[in-house]
Order: sequence, then structure tokens, then C-alpha cells
Amino acid sequence: MVRELNKVTTLTGKSGKKYEFFLWSFDEFDDIQRTFKGSGLYLFTNRHKDERGVFKHSYIYLGETGDYFTRYDNHHKEKCIVTHNSNCIGFYSMPNSSEEERIDLEDDLLAAYFFPCNKADN
Repeated sequence: MVRELNKVTTLTGKSGKKYEFFLWSFDEFDDIQRTFKGSGLYLFTNRHKDERGVFKHSYIYLGETGDYFTRYDNHHKEKCIVTHNSNCIGFYSMPNSSEEERIDLEDDLLAAYFFPCNKADN
């Protein structure tokens, strides 16, 4: 099941630009297939409570797509994302954007953070 959290997580790129990702929780990876529409960046996280009971996010994978609706069908990093216990997905919407525009923003964030599933060898 997919649930809107009515929360955002903000990431700051190497450039200093801030990106607000609107968050949704999910139970199984298959739950998100053909659920969302649009284009932009997407972020997989593990949402968990810290020792004080405050929700935190461990960032797992960052990607870009021109079509959220079909992107998660046979996703090339699904195994890694599931192995890292992802239970939350965030969206930075970029309607009518080109692939080049999305890749530029994706690169800005990849230069600023470590996402274990973005490594080439997993």
C-alpha cells in the first residue's frame, strides 16, 4: 500500500540549490508500480525512527525519469533498493522538463550525497 505522508525532505545540491522531495511511504516495491504520474527526480529512502523517536531518512537511490508511471516496472536497481529496506519514495516534480535538465539536477545531488544504490557495481 502507498500512503502520502504530507511531508518533504529537502536535499541541497553541490551547487547550493535546494530540492524539496514530497514523500510517500510504501510496503512493497511493487506497490509503487504504475502509481505516480509526471516527470522529474525521485528518491528512495529508508524512513525510520531514531533513538529519540524522530523520523529520519537514510538515502538509498536517486534517479530521474520522464515518466514516473512506468519507471518502476523492472527497475534496474530494484534488488539493491529492496536490499537496503527502502520504504519511502520522494518526488521532485519537473513537468515538461527535458532529459538533459533532469540529468543536470540529478548530477548536482549525486555530487553532494552518497546513495549506495547509485554505485555502478550494485
